[in-house]
Amino acid sequence: MGDLAVGTSTSNVIPILYVNTGENYGGIGIATTSVSGSLLNVGTTTKAFFVNNDGSVGFNNVAYYWPGSQGGSNTVLRNDGSGNLTWVAGSSVGDGASNWTFVSANAIRPSSTAVGIIVTASSTFGATTTINSDLVVTGAMKNVATKIVAASDTPNRNARADYVCDGTNDQVEIQNAIWSLPAQGGIIYLLEGTYYIGSTTDENYIGINVTSSNITIIGAGKSTVLRRAWDAVSTRGVITLGDGGTNFATGTVVTNLSIDGQKQTMLGVKMSASILKIKSLNQELRIIGFMTMMERVFI
Repeated sequence: MGDLAVGTSTSNVIPILYVNTGENYGGIGIATTSVSGSLLNVGTTTKAFFVNNDGSVGFNNVAYYWPGSQGGSNTVLRNDGSGNLTWVAGSSVGDGASNWTFVSANAIRPSSTAVGIIVTASSTFGATTTINSDLVVTGAMKNVATKIVAASDTPNRNARADYVCDGTNDQVEIQNAIWSLPAQGGIIYLLEGTYYIGSTTDENYIGINVTSSNITIIGAGKSTVLRRAWDAVSTRGVITLGDGGTNFATGTVVTNLSIDGQKQTMLGVKMSASILKIKSLNQELRIIGFMTMMERVFI
């Protein structure tokens, strides 16, 4: 039996319907006679729709290999990049499309604050990414040894800092930040706000005590204030280097902050014991900046 063509004429060499009865198990073409390897082929020059002998189904010359069974409830089809489709749970492709809002052609955001984003290894952000809440990182990141400390009056302090002061004995949180740095040293960044540096029952723990080397304490300018909050003569300062023993603090840098010695409030107490104190020999301190007045020093 020969092939069958319907709709051919001298002015129309492409048949409307073409049936190949022998080649590669036969095939049906609509507006085409090219049916090699296809059970059904629609389209004159481009395969607008086709069903191939290998079970693939395609559109616009792109073949897809469909699963051999129906997917379960709330499953979606996932493409492996080669046209092989498999059923996967909806949650594995982003907790469902309903939880995402398209902001623009190149950006989406969660529709609810309860929806998070999981960033896997080798993920790349190609544009500006805005984070309006805490960023929690559970894996390793390339970073510098920096700890951020916020005062009790720092705006949005909980979201911005590793350590948050409460306005009483704030040297405790700053001290904990210093102790958390690696042995090689690092940076303590004090956000804008007033830090009340007070006294404890143990005179050895008055103020911020730097006993390790290569520590840099950086503020946010004059808006970062270390305020003396104890009214007693002390051998300690708001910042003290060394402990008078074997613990030295070489390579210390203090910059871009103010130290308020409370001269007008706490009369009779020597200023030398309330601003900076060096308790061990062979200390190295670099103060970068200038002094503004005797009651408050801007560094």
